[in-house]
Amino acid sequence: MYIAPSRGHKVMIEKIIFFQLCRVGYQIAVSYVTQLGHIIKCEIRETDISYCSRTAKANPQSTRPRSILVKFQSSRTRDSYLAAASKYNKENPNEKLNTALLGIALEKKSPVYVVEHLTPDTKSLHTAARQKAKELGWKYTWVKNGRVLMRKSDNSDYVLVRDIQMVNNLK
Repeated sequence: MYIAPSRGHKVMIEKIIFFQLCRVGYQIAVSYVTQLGHIIKCEIRETDISYCSRTAKANPQSTRPRSILVKFQSSRTRDSYLAAASKYNKENPNEKLNTALLGIALEKKSPVYVVEHLTPDTKSLHTAARQKAKELGWKYTWVKNGRVLMRKSDNSDYVLVRDIQMVNNLK
């Protein structure tokens, strides 16, 4: 299934974001990305990464670490990395990606989330769609290429969610 990226998302197409990693410098952040790639069996070289930095916190008082934003040289590399991270978590439900696997669990291990980087509008649309799916008992809500998709059951067709009004009209 190919879902073309939205206009606002084309700029972010090769980017993914890592949540819950402790404060690190650029080189260490890049080494975490390559090390995690080795763990999830998606070998990444430093040359595959064109940009890597920490994001600003939405709430400066939050104790949660800032996220790491990574831009790969190609969307194919990004997709492979995302798929490998998802596959790893499905194959290891009791030991999903976490800071201990990277050797950085200071007090306790924390989960590491590898997700597609989203525009603020897409992020809020995805949140609304997840809440609506929970209310209605829909089984799946996900984002692919900056598009929010939902599926009621394993056998049903997916629904491409274009705006908040569409979410509100779901039954």
